[in-house]
Amino acid sequence: MKKFLKNSSGNVAMTFALTATIVLTLAGGAVDYTRLNNAKNDYQVIADAAALAAAIEYKREPWGASKKVGEKFYNSQIANEASIEITSVTFELIDEAVVATVKGSSKNALLSIAGYKEFPFVVRSVVRLPDNPVEIALVLDNTSSMNQDGKLDALKSTAVDFVDTMLADHLEDKVKISIVPFAKYVNVGRSNYGAPWLDAKDKVTTIPGGCFTHRPVISQTGCSEVTSTSAGSWTGGGCTGPTYNDGVLVQAQVCTERTWNPPATTTSTQCTNINYGPEVTTCTPDTTHVVEWNGCVSSRKDPYNLNDSTFSKKVPGPLNIGCPQEIVPLTNKRNTLVATINGMQKDNFIYLQRTYVPQGIVWGMRTLSSQAPFTEALSSTDPKFDKRKQFLVVMTDGNNTTAASFDEDDTDPSTGVKNTLDHNDKLAGLHIDYTSGTETSAKANTALEEVCQNVKDEGIEVFSITFGSDVSAVTKGIMTNCASNDKNYFDAGSGADLLSAFQEISDKIITVYLAE
Repeated sequence: MKKFLKNSSGNVAMTFALTATIVLTLAGGAVDYTRLNNAKNDYQVIADAAALAAAIEYKREPWGASKKVGEKFYNSQIANEASIEITSVTFELIDEAVVATVKGSSKNALLSIAGYKEFPFVVRSVVRLPDNPVEIALVLDNTSSMNQDGKLDALKSTAVDFVDTMLADHLEDKVKISIVPFAKYVNVGRSNYGAPWLDAKDKVTTIPGGCFTHRPVISQTGCSEVTSTSAGSWTGGGCTGPTYNDGVLVQAQVCTERTWNPPATTTSTQCTNINYGPEVTTCTPDTTHVVEWNGCVSSRKDPYNLNDSTFSKKVPGPLNIGCPQEIVPLTNKRNTLVATINGMQKDNFIYLQRTYVPQGIVWGMRTLSSQAPFTEALSSTDPKFDKRKQFLVVMTDGNNTTAASFDEDDTDPSTGVKNTLDHNDKLAGLHIDYTSGTETSAKANTALEEVCQNVKDEGIEVFSITFGSDVSAVTKGIMTNCASNDKNYFDAGSGADLLSAFQEISDKIITVYLAE
């Protein structure tokens, strides 16, 4: 190299002069091209992140507001660089996809000597919302304990917010939601009366009329007034209560003092001669009293109580019991869903005694099925069936306090004798339950574990939530295992926590993704 530089002959000097410009231009081009690639990579990352931010917001808000979120995020990430000039940034909604486009140029340092002042570049990010059908069952605790500490109001506002998010304008043709309010029983609706899977009948009682004959009094003589006095007496006194409903104090202890009823004097008329007329016959017609089945159902005999099959084993529909709001099958009609949520009234809670979470979950699973009792879910013959995703969200604020709410043939453990109930017993809501206290909770918890596994075996992703401060460690453990994974379980101590849990669930259900 030293000899080459010292050589002053004409050919060598001319060759060096010509090649030096090319060598320097190529070296400078490499530097400028590297700067261009770095700029494109940096702005691609920013465009991707900004488009994702806009798409996530678009799940809850109109496009105008979502677009501003994307623009704000973009502006917060860029840095002023003298070598980079951005000529335009656009956020567009094209075929329900968020498209962010950044156009600009990278100014050249060494290549500008050769007349190439800048390299233009364009980066484009496309974020799509999922186009698969989504079916969601909301299984919501409606027991009386939800009437404490504002929990019911928090649930209502949170559930409405969730429905609004999932049924935004650009999602409503893809998403359907069912609502299953539960306590000890659920309400499948009076409209299902007579369904082949249901054992429910109105109870009709006929009181026969009759005729009786008597002779009316036509005259009487020798009458006088007779006065009598009764002895005084004490009535009342003592204490009743307190009474509890689902762990909530319904009636405090009430004590009353004894009351003295003083002697009372009465006067009646007595006659010595009474004349009667001819016989008169009076008849009354038959009367009919009807007690209608109100939509409440209890559990089938094990193992049918925890699955969605074999409905030749019918679902019992007892009478004279209370149950929550009627189940809403899968629908994308916001008004229907919101009306049910807002219809969960405090005044009804006195009838909703005891918690049986498996009852709610199994009916949530049944709303996600295309076979009866509910048939609104996509069937296997639908061309979109293979793309569908199903989710079940279960929320409870307490522990199981009752076992299976009806067994057709309960057995007395002391005698081993089955106590078969006839249809009228079932309609009257008669329930023989030989377990109580710890035994009942253990039986219900075992059922809860089993039904959660049954749901997951159906390919349904499960989210579980415990709400409030009265949920035991045992129940929290079962609900954690009930969820499809640990991140799908939420322990919401307050209304704000409940809202946060449902928002995170909605984000997981509707997951945006980068398409380009």
